[in-house]
Amino acid sequence: MHLAVRLMQSLSLESRRKTIVYDLLDHPDMPDGFPHPADGRNLAGAYEDNRVIPCSGAQVTTFSDASKEILLQLIKSFIDFLPNGSLTAKMSDVKAHLDDT
Repeated sequence: MHLAVRLMQSLSLESRRKTIVYDLLDHPDMPDGFPHPADGRNLAGAYEDNRVIPCSGAQVTTFSDASKEILLQLIKSFIDFLPNGSLTAKMSDVKAHLDDT
């Protein structure tokens, strides 16, 4: 099973509700200026280097230890192309800031 699905299934109902900020790709409550659906509503894409993205969703501090571990596995799956030393350093950085996420 995909890690993202496992993560969502591991969350409490309350955390899951907070994690899903918009349940539709074209939700009527989205603010003006939200990226086009064809861009996957990605707020941190190309040419967005200085964009300020407000916090939204559930805080990782509310996740169970099992959910946090799945989240770390998911993050690692996106950067596992890095050499071992760099991967270890990046994951240490992620873990150091997990409670701020």
